Amino acid sequence: MIQRLLLFVFLSAVLGVAQSVPGGPSYQVDAEWPSFPAGINFGPAASVDTDRIGNTYIFRRVEPPVLVFDKNGAFSRAFGSDLFTNPHGIRIDPDGNVWGVDDGSHVAIKMSPSGRVLMVLGRQGFKAKANNRFDGPSDIGFGPGGELYVADGNNARIVKFSKQGRFVKTWGQPGSGEGEFNLPHGIAVDKQGLVYVCDRENQRVQIFDAEGNFLRQWKDAGTPFGIDIAEDQSVYIGDARGHRFLKFSPDGALVGSYGEEGEMPGQFGLGPHHLAVASDGTVYTTEIPNLRVQKFVLKGVVSD
Repeated sequence: MIQRLLLFVFLSAVLGVAQSVPGGPSYQVDAEWPSFPAGINFGPAASVDTDRIGNTYIFRRVEPPVLVFDKNGAFSRAFGSDLFTNPHGIRIDPDGNVWGVDDGSHVAIKMSPSGRVLMVLGRQGFKAKANNRFDGPSDIGFGPGGELYVADGNNARIVKFSKQGRFVKTWGQPGSGEGEFNLPHGIAVDKQGLVYVCDRENQRVQIFDAEGNFLRQWKDAGTPFGIDIAEDQSVYIGDARGHRFLKFSPDGALVGSYGEEGEMPGQFGLGPHHLAVASDGTVYTTEIPNLRVQKFVLKGVVSD
């Protein structure tokens, strides 16, 4: 029995298989994804997201910062040159627009899928704690009605805007109490409009209603850097210092843990920094030190 277990662990490492708890999903890394054109690679990849038709958008800290691959992993296009100082978070909104959040120039920029700038939240190169200014913003989430929620990292708060970009309100302050933050880093909104915030240095995920009222917190997510919510409302969290990503049920039960420290497929070096869950259950993760994005393909359910 021990020999069989050791063989299974060895093969899992070689094949890049990410394991879960019995009854939870299992994943295998697609080490052949994607197909790069000559002269392009991942570089320091900060964030990733997918759109409804299966395109994958990668936000990296070299020019051009946005790379797009189609559902088959073929390179499609690149854009965003000269717009960002330190790319941090990328999100595709429900209308298919691309948002790049830049913690270096303190803005969140809305772009068309081809890269045309449509809206800018914040002021490029100016940090502040005013209603419509940021200091080191890290991520953005979208409410069911198109509301915009920006994780304003160094200001230790969340800033809410209307779909049209009008300031609505803020909540949060530095601290470790309920509704306080020590570097809000990732943010996501579920179908009910609840706002999930990765309170990174407090090592927890806080959950709020749409008005910023504290509801509850999860303290078993390691050091949460990135977050995404799947179609079935399962919550995926990147525990960067734990070198893994976690899956939680909608009610907060831990379903599985995937990854370990290292550079092989299925391993992470200070990552995942951010992650995204596609409609088919595929998970994409980014690593800045390992200069890559990994694709975890859903394989089935782990047996006892």
